[in-house]
Amino acid sequence: MSESALLARVGETLFGQDWRGPLAAELGVEARAVKRWEKNVNRVPKPVWEDLGCLLYSYAADAESLAKELEEQMLTPRRKNPPRG
Repeated sequence: MSESALLARVGETLFGQDWRGPLAAELGVEARAVKRWEKNVNRVPKPVWEDLGCLLYSYAADAESLAKELEEQMLTPRRKNPPRG
């Protein structure tokens, strides 16, 4: 996978279809820097890749925690007719 394709995939995973602006804000860089990386005008600096890795691991941990919470919620018995009050 090319560097620009990997950047786009990471950006879309973290921030959805309109990922460039939010990714730039998260990294503390200007949006034009992200566009230059995406277009292979400049290479993505190694510290940025490291930050992206940290963001992905954090995202994965949050997603796993949320999935467990959802699973617990689904397994909790529910009353058919909640008490009215």
